[in-house]
Amino acid sequence: MLGSWTGRRKWPRVLVVISLSMLANGAKAQTWKLDEGLDEFTDLPVVTASVTSDRGDRLVVRCTDEKVLHSIYAPQRPIDADELAVRYRVDKTDVVESALSWENHKGLALTALTTRKSLFKNELSEAERAEFVALLEALMTGSVFVIEADGERATFSLSGSGKAIGSALVACDVSTESSE
Repeated sequence: MLGSWTGRRKWPRVLVVISLSMLANGAKAQTWKLDEGLDEFTDLPVVTASVTSDRGDRLVVRCTDEKVLHSIYAPQRPIDADELAVRYRVDKTDVVESALSWENHKGLALTALTTRKSLFKNELSEAERAEFVALLEALMTGSVFVIEADGERATFSLSGSGKAIGSALVACDVSTESSE
């Protein structure tokens, strides 16, 4: 009988289960992951800090075995443009129209900083160096990061990013105010 008291008592439980299921599927927690390994050819450390957005985009800060620090934005849809216009924002700060040399590397927005001896021993301009350091600082201390490249936009949680990114910076001998 549809109108029975027993049938009515089951509806609230069903709605609670459906609601909890929807919340679990729709609001995935973005957790920063830290992977510390060795390069298979050089046996030197490779440290990767990464997070995946709710829709599958990835943000990566990696120190390679050659002490090159990469910042990588990997959208779910590969990037098609050769010249990338990248802009980003941390929390409610001003939007940064990036001056860094972002390049399209196999559908990813990639910027690299050679750090073999020190942060500033490379060919970046003074403005690019300042922006790179400011970006790392903001990623380590902020709450939310929004980036856009070739019209693809993603939002990432920065909760827990300080420790993960800090480990990549230490591996590349890079120091910022947040990593000291």
